[in-house]
Amino acid sequence: MSTTPQPGFVVPAAGDFEARYYAGVLWRGRYLVITAALVGLALGALVAHLQIPEYRAAAMIQIDPPTPLFMGVADAIMAGGYWANTDFYNTQYKIMRSSTVGDLTVERLKLDDRAPFKDTPNAGRYSWHT
Repeated sequence: MSTTPQPGFVVPAAGDFEARYYAGVLWRGRYLVITAALVGLALGALVAHLQIPEYRAAAMIQIDPPTPLFMGVADAIMAGGYWANTDFYNTQYKIMRSSTVGDLTVERLKLDDRAPFKDTPNAGRYSWHT
């Protein structure tokens, strides 16, 4: 094997960018590049097809106390935010965690035939702590 460069293909000096040289390298190895791209595409498609879909969801519930229709200046100054409405927030929290709301949710979303509700006798009373 000869170590002399082939005619027409001059290796560029360090720091120089010769587009023709690199285009020639790609053209000479075009079958290797195309084969590698097709194998990568096929493997990616195979992995995507074999992967089990996983769906995730998140929800955030905002509880706002009802705003009064009429409020004087003194009432507005004395309105205390969370600590003034702790009874309201605690009540709403207990309503959301109640078994009635759980039963209605399971019924409306038809979750009776899905795990973890399927084998549970009281599906709506499932542990909502998770």
